[in-house]
This record gives sequence, C-alpha cells and structure tokens, in this order.
Amino acid sequence: MIDSIPKKYASRIDSLKHLNSRYLVGLKSGWCVGVAGHHKFTEDEMKDVIATMHLQTFVCECPVCSSKGLS
Repeated sequence: MIDSIPKKYASRIDSLKHLNSRYLVGLKSGWCVGVAGHHKFTEDEMKDVIATMHLQTFVCECPVCSSKGLS
C-alpha cells in the first residue's frame, strides 16, 4: 500500500492502515499535517492521501518534536 506513495512522502509516514474504507495515516516524529502537533490524518482514497502529503505536511515545531531535536 505504501508503495503507491511517492518516496518523498512515504518517508514521512510512520503508519498507514486501511480500515472501514478510510486510510489512517500516522506521520513520523518531526512531521505534522496542517498545523504543528497534528501527526495523524484520515482520507477516503489513496489519491487524497498523496494530495494531503504533498500540500499539507510540514516540518513540525510542536513541543514534543522540538524536544526530540527533530524540527
């Protein structure tokens, strides 16, 4: 499943599951979706997962990621 995601974005993913017709994505420490501190998101289709990874994932500056020296 993760093979269908470009390597640039796949390297940011910690977990990817398909449950109840939705994709559940957990990002690795140091990455967030939308705003700092949001490390998980869901989408209905794989193309939407890729679009979210492309448009809405950023280096995370939340206290947890910052304390690990990841931002």
